[in-house]
Amino acid sequence: MEAKAEVLLTELKSVFGHGDPEFINITAEEIVMYNQKNRDYAGSGDEVVDPNGNFDRVAAFFTMYPNLSLGDPRVVAMVYAMKQIDQVFWSLSRGFEGEVEDLDARLTDIHIYTKIVRVLNRRQRSIGDALSLIRTAMRAFKAPFIQEKE
Repeated sequence: MEAKAEVLLTELKSVFGHGDPEFINITAEEIVMYNQKNRDYAGSGDEVVDPNGNFDRVAAFFTMYPNLSLGDPRVVAMVYAMKQIDQVFWSLSRGFEGEVEDLDARLTDIHIYTKIVRVLNRRQRSIGDALSLIRTAMRAFKAPFIQEKE
């Protein structure tokens, strides 16, 4: 942990002395990680441009798709990929590899999320094909005890 974090940790433990000391340790670790990741996602070298800029950029992208369902697992996987894509563009625009993860690691994440979407899409298509076959069979046999939903 950085020297500044050690100073903060000591101060936090003296001010907030009640409770499990490990809680404060975890909090300090999170602050260090947040700082490192924020440099990757929102910084420009040592300067933070906008600490929440990555969320603003990705949100602006998704406003173009007002009917997109966040309940669709394929969309969730693409949102995760978009977060990585945004960070790659941000790093490339600044000539910066990333402090926590380099570009290769992020590009690998994008590849994995894309493959997950392909898997989910194939499964959904298979379910749709199976339902279509069931409906066709129901019509062929005119099963009176099964009602179709249109």
